[in-house]
Amino acid sequence: SKLKKIKSKFKPVILSARFQLSQNQKEEITKKLNNYKTQRETNQPLGFTAGSVFRNPIPSELKNITGTGTRGMPDLPKERCAGYLLDQVGVKKMSVGAAEVSGKHANFIVNKGDAKAADIRTLIEEMREKVRQKYAIILEEEIEYIGQW
Repeated sequence: SKLKKIKSKFKPVILSARFQLSQNQKEEITKKLNNYKTQRETNQPLGFTAGSVFRNPIPSELKNITGTGTRGMPDLPKERCAGYLLDQVGVKKMSVGAAEVSGKHANFIVNKGDAKAADIRTLIEEMREKVRQKYAIILEEEIEYIGQW
């Protein structure tokens, strides 16, 4: 969203939104929702996670191209996906305190109990550094930090 790019002391807050939806048969919608749910349950950890940690590193030549992939970007080969890069550098099950990289998907951090925000932040930095060292790619976070850091 363009709102994320605003550099200001105060972040904008969305108070309302209007969506334009397309019509479809109930069965078709249900089928798509079930497929999406199955895919998430198969490929992503369940439980106490904030979702995907890092954005996929989009090559500059693809940044202005729209397509059918996630968030309107073209589908990327797995080698260009953050989860794949993190998996290749061996971060699965790496932990700091009670924060642990999921063994199911390397781009997810799971709270194994009483993880502190500082534990998660430290783990994120360690994950980013491993990818930087091996691939010279600096992963950007999808996570939004609130408060003083």
